[in-house]
Amino acid sequence: MHCNGQSLTLLVSMRIDVSRFGACLLSRPKAQEAFAQLEKEEFGKLLEDELVELDLSTVQVLTPGWMHEMWLLCCERFGDRVKIVHENNTRVAFVLEFLKEFHKEDFKPEFLC
Repeated sequence: MHCNGQSLTLLVSMRIDVSRFGACLLSRPKAQEAFAQLEKEEFGKLLEDELVELDLSTVQVLTPGWMHEMWLLCCERFGDRVKIVHENNTRVAFVLEFLKEFHKEDFKPEFLC
């Protein structure tokens, strides 16, 4: 796509409202179950370069274990196409900051707020 002589890239994304797995996301095993359900129901619909946006905006309780496990599984499958949306949910932001500090080597998300 071109606009005023500039080449533009159109990004397509699949936004997943993770609160569909509950308002309280509490454990690594539950994250694995959620990922397996997404694998079965959603991920097959993704285009080759489509972004995966994990929307945490309406989550009430998020544990570091659940988020870290979901992040690792998604990144293993999609690489750097995984993004996190939390729209200033302070409870979620706290957990994300904790994970960035505690898991510096493997938790380097890009946020779409």
